[in-house]
Amino acid sequence: MLIVDRFEGEYAVCEYEDEAFIHIRRGLISLDVREGDVLELTGQLFTVDRAATEFRRKLVYEKMSRLFSNGQN
Repeated sequence: MLIVDRFEGEYAVCEYEDEAFIHIRRGLISLDVREGDVLELTGQLFTVDRAATEFRRKLVYEKMSRLFSNGQN
């Protein structure tokens, strides 16, 4: 899995699941990609894997909700 961490100039800084980073030229990435998106290679262009991105966002939301609601009640 390849996740967009941030954009720096001409590059997207992406992170693999093993926490290794890679820089990918913006010209190789679909224009609709945002930070936090999971990428998939479609032909010669990286595009958003919408299902994987939504799944990750839900997991992060649930973790943050548990973290900030702990002790509230």
